[in-house]
Amino acid sequence: MPNHYPYNSARKKRITARLIERDGLVCCFCGELIDPLLKRNDDMALSVDHIIPMREDGNSRLENLRLAHRWCNSKDRRTRAEKLEARNRKGK
Repeated sequence: MPNHYPYNSARKKRITARLIERDGLVCCFCGELIDPLLKRNDDMALSVDHIIPMREDGNSRLENLRLAHRWCNSKDRRTRAEKLEARNRKGK
């Protein structure tokens, strides 16, 4: 798993805590709750999504980050998850 954070794990933990405080433990793609106690390799574990990807000159500022399940945030699932997100937005 590539490291998307150019800083130490203490900073990662602070940012994740701020995201949880801001957004709750809800996956930005599927809307389901995220269990923060799951191990990193679990498909439903907490992960941080970059709204504008790093490869497209995104950054790791809070405004560009949101929480997601690891599975929903994976590249091969991204298109499906984005479709679900769009459908959820239309329904609200």
